[in-house]
Amino acid sequence: MILCALWIAALSSASDEPPLRSRALERAVEVCQLVVESAERQDVPPTLAVALAWNESRLRFGLRSSCGARGPMQVIPRFWCPDKRGRWRANGEHIEKGCDLVEAGVFALSYYLAHHGEIMRALRAYGGTRNYAARVFRLYEHIENLTEH
Repeated sequence: MILCALWIAALSSASDEPPLRSRALERAVEVCQLVVESAERQDVPPTLAVALAWNESRLRFGLRSSCGARGPMQVIPRFWCPDKRGRWRANGEHIEKGCDLVEAGVFALSYYLAHHGEIMRALRAYGGTRNYAARVFRLYEHIENLTEH
């Protein structure tokens, strides 16, 4: 939890944004923890998954984009959520119609990492552009450097 708070402060700074306060910080730490736990289960670098979630949503629940992307990782459920056999458990705000949007987002990242072999190519596949990949990679490096020291 402390590590997530540190990462969030660093991500705010790297994004030239004011630090999160009070309830917003608590909620972002909660999302960060979910992302870290999912990344660890799926063998994805937690700092990469958190950087991606920060870029997508500033680690917030409940977001919906005009193109149908949802949740903290901004995944499109019809592409990344399981079928009706119920692979995901419905037990929180990050769950939508039986789909854990954090697990789905980390799964998508894991898939792209496995199929593209390198982080930049995986990030480009996730977000669609080189600029997107570069932005997430900078955030990833920023918090990865904190973690190494």
